[in-house]
Amino acid sequence: MSLRKSFFIALSAAAILIVTACVPRSTPDTAATLAPMYTAAAQTLQALASQVGNTPTPSPQGMPTFTPTALPPTATFTATRVPNTPTLATRCDWVAFLSDVNYPDGANVASSAAFTKTWRLQNRGTCTWTSAYSLVFSSGAQMGGPVAQALLGNVAPGQMVDISVNLTAPATLGHYRGYWMLQNASGVRFGSGPDANAAFYVDINVAGLVATTTTITSDTPDPSTPGQAVAVKVTVVGGTTVPTGTVAITGANTNCTITLASGSGTCNAIFTAAGAKTLTATYSGDASHAPSVGTTSHTVNPGTTTTTITADTPDPSVPGQAVPVNVTVTGAGVAPGGTVAITGADTNCTITLANGSGSCNAIFGTSGAKTLTATYGGDANYTGSLDTEAHTVGQGATTTTITAHTPDPSVPGQAVTVIVTVSGAGAAPTGTVAITGADSNCTITLAGGSGSCSTVIFNREGAKTLTATYSGDASYLTSAGTASHAVRNQTTTTITAHAPDPSTPGMAVAISVTVSSGGTTPGGTVAITGADSNCSITLVGGSGTCNITFNTAGAKTITAAYGGDALNLGSAASVGHTVGQGLTRVTITSDSPDPSTAGQSVVVTVIVAGAGATPTGTVAITGADINCTITLSGGAGSCSVTFNFVGTPTLTATYSGDANYLPSTANEMHTVN
Repeated sequence: MSLRKSFFIALSAAAILIVTACVPRSTPDTAATLAPMYTAAAQTLQALASQVGNTPTPSPQGMPTFTPTALPPTATFTATRVPNTPTLATRCDWVAFLSDVNYPDGANVASSAAFTKTWRLQNRGTCTWTSAYSLVFSSGAQMGGPVAQALLGNVAPGQMVDISVNLTAPATLGHYRGYWMLQNASGVRFGSGPDANAAFYVDINVAGLVATTTTITSDTPDPSTPGQAVAVKVTVVGGTTVPTGTVAITGANTNCTITLASGSGTCNAIFTAAGAKTLTATYSGDASHAPSVGTTSHTVNPGTTTTTITADTPDPSVPGQAVPVNVTVTGAGVAPGGTVAITGADTNCTITLANGSGSCNAIFGTSGAKTLTATYGGDANYTGSLDTEAHTVGQGATTTTITAHTPDPSVPGQAVTVIVTVSGAGAAPTGTVAITGADSNCTITLAGGSGSCSTVIFNREGAKTLTATYSGDASYLTSAGTASHAVRNQTTTTITAHAPDPSTPGMAVAISVTVSSGGTTPGGTVAITGADSNCSITLVGGSGTCNITFNTAGAKTITAAYGGDALNLGSAASVGHTVGQGLTRVTITSDSPDPSTAGQSVVVTVIVAGAGATPTGTVAITGADINCTITLSGGAGSCSVTFNFVGTPTLTATYSGDANYLPSTANEMHTVN
């Protein structure tokens, strides 16, 4: 409230100006009660209070109000963040007074009547109020209240809280005010105002109201279940007249208000959660009757639920397919929580409810008519329930695969082993697979979705196609798979000639080959290897010839490897061959200088040539007075000789031969002047 009120009271003896400012409540703590000033003016105050209103201000929706039920009261409360609260100057402990929740200033209370005063405060400071903080009486009229009572909950900076204290109105008529403050753990008191030293207070008129008794006479049904309407009947009695006004019913999740008729009334409250509850009936009072409160205990037992499978799609499904099962669990109160077990499939699942609903995937491994069951286990507020749903699983698709057919290629009349796998999305398919496409076929009985047979035979060569046809079973449809298979003839490769034999290095050797089979005449090529220069034969009528060359002498092995063709398998043959030593030719390419003079050194250069590899070894130079020997390098070389006489001698170059070549000689005339 902003400005609470200001008013004048005229007394017969004198005029007294009274100004009460409550927001902010910055009135400094007063050392003495104002009660004596107002005792003589009780009737006038009563009339004025009726203008202001003596009905306790109800809490805003969602704002918890603590009302103690025994003396001394305990400050049980829920702190709530105040929206759009401006940032204030820093002070650790500081109160912002927001409003009087009930018994506004000048409210009428019956003589000696017990009542509960509630203030709405905000933590304006920077420190959190904890259970070490207390509500303490400061000064004025204590009205039977405690000296101090601890706060039980935490109130963070910026949060607001309703704090209540149980009081008893004085027995003597008049106006009374009691000041209260908060106290921190160190015993320092604080309040509102710029200096955090202004107390908040309770201000009442004891004006001769008739005390009342509020009684909850029934709360039916008791026990109830979550969401069930509970009829709360209340009777208010006091004095010889019938109380009027309203009674607020609180303590449920959905509360209600009764307008009294002949002092009684009924309204419906609703609890959404199970447990032990306390219903409170707060009578507002009227011009003649004081407010009063009555309570009663109430029990809410777990309620019943309805579990419904809302979808199991696709239906029908096929084996191995994930089927999302959607479930909704409903109750009369709050949405049920907990889990729902889905059973009836080969792979079951469990749903954790969110707002009473959820889904999970079930999988069936076989086809047929099925029954899904959703079993809700219940929670603190609800008992369990279940639902069933028929579901159909049709035959699933399969894939048939020939995983092996060995040997491949095979030869006519040879047994071929065929291995097959049949797969489906669910359980392993059963039944049989027929193997066709050969001259002798077979049938496989599946075990674990696989199987084999070893009696497949082809009688003739050629490109073949094997087919595996799955028969299907109760859970799966038929399917088929194929594989290409080659049947080829055995062949024999023969080297019919390798001439000349023996040969010499560098000599062409003609290799003749014949490839034969029991069926179609082989075609394709035969690779001849084993020489230094090899060759390849393209068969014509199963035969052919090509030339190879050996560069070195020795015992050799010639191999003919037939690669096969579409109808014939490959084969190979080998034969021994001899390469003897070859002929060479020695040439004196120079003898310089020519002519020379007696005693002059003459350089003689020679070359030795052969048909194959380069000749190695030595060449002896003779015919001079001082002769020499050449060691060949790359088939050539040189050395120096000397003639001591004048004439026309003959130089002779004699090659010694090597492993590949025979010896040879050459002559050259030379002039000595």
